[in-house]
Amino acid sequence: MSKGKAEVVKGAQTLATLGPGDFFGEMSLLDGYLRSASVRALEDTECMVLSRWDFLAELRTSAHIAVAMLPVLSRRLREADERSAT
Repeated sequence: MSKGKAEVVKGAQTLATLGPGDFFGEMSLLDGYLRSASVRALEDTECMVLSRWDFLAELRTSAHIAVAMLPVLSRRLREADERSAT
């Protein structure tokens, strides 16, 4: 997201609140499966969109993007594990 605020929801549960600099939709771009949650804008929001083809091509030529995404993905997985344990 380049501006605004949005929340990631699954059913009635809010999983995360996102702001400028955050990203979403990466799971579907990486594995080609359908989305696992929905994102709802909480205010005027501006996002950039990449097709799966463009995203994978960018990762192939710019490994630093993948390296920068890994800590975020790891944190999200840990948070999901914590939610499921409660």
